[in-house]
Amino acid sequence: MSPGFPSGTVGARLDDVIEDVVRSADRLAAAAAGLSEAGVRAPSGLPEWTRGQVLAHVAYSADAYTWLLKLARTGREPGPRADPARVARDAVLPAEPLAERLRASLGGFTDGARALPAPAWERLVPALAGWRHPAWYLLLRGLRELETHHLDLGVGYGTERWPHRYVRWALDDTLTTLGARRFPLTPLTGEDSATLLRALSGRPGLDAGHALVELTGGLPLALRVVAARLVARRALTPDVLAGQLAATGGRLRQLEYDDLSVRRSLAVAHDALAAADREADRDAALVLRRVGALDLPTYGAPLLARLTGIDARRAEAALDRLVDVALLEETAYGRYTPHDLVREFARELAEAEAQFGTTADPCPVDRAATCPRNDVHPDLVALRWYAAVAERALVAIVEPGLDLDDRLRPTPAQPPEHAADVAGLRSFESAGQAFAWGETELENVVALVARNADAEDPRRLAHLSVLTRLLFPYVQRSGRVAEMEVLGRAALGAAGRLDDEEARAYALGDLAGLHFLTGRHKDALALTDRCLESWRRLGVAGRIRRCLNNRGLLLEGLGRFAESEEALRQSLSYARLLNDPVGEAVTHSHLGNLYEHTDPRAAIEQHRRSLAIGETVGAVIVRHSAHCNIGYAHLTLGEPAAAARHFEQSLSILGGHGDWHGESQTRLGLVRALRELGEGERAYIECGELLRRADARADRYTGGLARHQHGLLLHAQGRHPEARTAWHTALAALTGTDEQSVLTELRQLLSE
Repeated sequence: MSPGFPSGTVGARLDDVIEDVVRSADRLAAAAAGLSEAGVRAPSGLPEWTRGQVLAHVAYSADAYTWLLKLARTGREPGPRADPARVARDAVLPAEPLAERLRASLGGFTDGARALPAPAWERLVPALAGWRHPAWYLLLRGLRELETHHLDLGVGYGTERWPHRYVRWALDDTLTTLGARRFPLTPLTGEDSATLLRALSGRPGLDAGHALVELTGGLPLALRVVAARLVARRALTPDVLAGQLAATGGRLRQLEYDDLSVRRSLAVAHDALAAADREADRDAALVLRRVGALDLPTYGAPLLARLTGIDARRAEAALDRLVDVALLEETAYGRYTPHDLVREFARELAEAEAQFGTTADPCPVDRAATCPRNDVHPDLVALRWYAAVAERALVAIVEPGLDLDDRLRPTPAQPPEHAADVAGLRSFESAGQAFAWGETELENVVALVARNADAEDPRRLAHLSVLTRLLFPYVQRSGRVAEMEVLGRAALGAAGRLDDEEARAYALGDLAGLHFLTGRHKDALALTDRCLESWRRLGVAGRIRRCLNNRGLLLEGLGRFAESEEALRQSLSYARLLNDPVGEAVTHSHLGNLYEHTDPRAAIEQHRRSLAIGETVGAVIVRHSAHCNIGYAHLTLGEPAAAARHFEQSLSILGGHGDWHGESQTRLGLVRALRELGEGERAYIECGELLRRADARADRYTGGLARHQHGLLLHAQGRHPEARTAWHTALAALTGTDEQSVLTELRQLLSE
């Protein structure tokens, strides 16, 4: 009967493995016989060991294995074990006797293996460490000893010459040991992946940049399969194999060789979980299938609870269990992501299910297990959940007032079940908590919205429209301009297909805000005028006021001062008619910006009116903006010390409330004020912080304005080449915007 060899040697006959050991022993004995006296005394690849010590150690180990084979044969100890002290004595033998000593010990081991009766291979024998194993495992231990120490000799024998069967078993054994000791079995780095590929395949040209490294994702088993295929077909080049993996559209089909299979290994793990007695294991299998059904960058327990119909506590336990078995990685607290190959396998599981069961009706997460189950597209479930949480976030982030009330009012296409979805969720405790949720989930929302922007299902489009309308204020205040564009364009397209003019007007206004934040004021004005036409047609006074206010701001920035004042005066009238103090305060602020061009003192008076209203109603953003604008008026008056005080107070008032546009303008003003005060070192630090925050948001417009100031600070320090580099970068970032005054100054600076 053939022994039950582990996975790396599945299918191998006993005689095959014995002959692997014989050939390995012959190779090592031949290498030892070829060493000179000096060669035996030379250092080995093991720290502080000579080659002689390595050879003596292998001879001793072979004798120990021979002793254990005799024990397996008879069931009785065949005399005392070999003396470990003999290693030190043999290590200093002359080269020829030492080589003969090694050959004799290896011969004893291989002869004993060839002669051992079949029943004896299953008899347990003790390792020196005290654990017991079947006698057949001595062959694998011996093979590891021979191959690794042949490598250690440093005589030109490399891993590319290791027997294929040994490599497969040794890596399996190592990974199993690591897993048993709870070492993380995360994907290898690019460099480590390339090293392993080179070692297993014998292809020296593979480096971390090779496509095979990316296509396997560093997953050890996938690397093993790729290496096995390269070993089996020497004519198959790594580039050709990479092309096959990339072209199939299903890497799992290609990542199989003999008994090695990424898909089969993943299936074993999933099936074991699904068939387990523990609830957490069965939940883990279900969650993995739902991960395959809903393709998102990361996953959290609340959404997966909604998708699976289990409660959030069970969903979290299931996710943790998937981490335990290396099917998911916890990339941040409470956030999970699968390896690319696991994701592909999960998709296969989801597609194989006859039905996708999830909660279709409104259902609080903490009562999800009691909700009815129906066939619902997973993207619809996710869109509904995100839209509901987005409303909770909006209420936490935006101050009470007409703007909030308007945005919360349902548009004609808003699904009736949305209100119940919201009612089933807890409110955020603070704006900071809502911003943190948005930061965690925004990548998922953008991926989900982009995938469903052209959906044929009107239900998905309707919830997408609600989601983008309710989430946009958070995204705008966070300054995430790239995400604003994706969400805004998807919202506009969905509104058109739903024939929802109110949703379309919101999308036009939101896209106008994007163009304003990126310095494209003419484009923003055109969108604002279209938005204003819609709201006038719909007769929504609060939105008309807001559009007029934004129109006045944009016209002021474009130098069309008379038109700006007309729009702002109209907006002010609407605010008073509507009894909207926050709207009135914002308009006074914009009037102040307009007056700054001709009478900065009158501008400050308008800003102080805005500030007084903000303090009366407790509007943080209004107060923050008023101090920022007063600071700019003082800069115009040539009073940088007063300006700096107001900028600092503005930042202090803002605190943790998110408003990237206001914050960035305040920080930019503070840099200017400090530079004009001669506080170059502090200005340089503040400018660096502004640049860091702008770059983190991919905000090229703010980054360009900041680099203009950065160049001025560098120039003042005498670092002229660095200053010119900063100005060139600023010019590239601002070209195409309507920031004409800074662009003109940059061109003048670079022409000098």
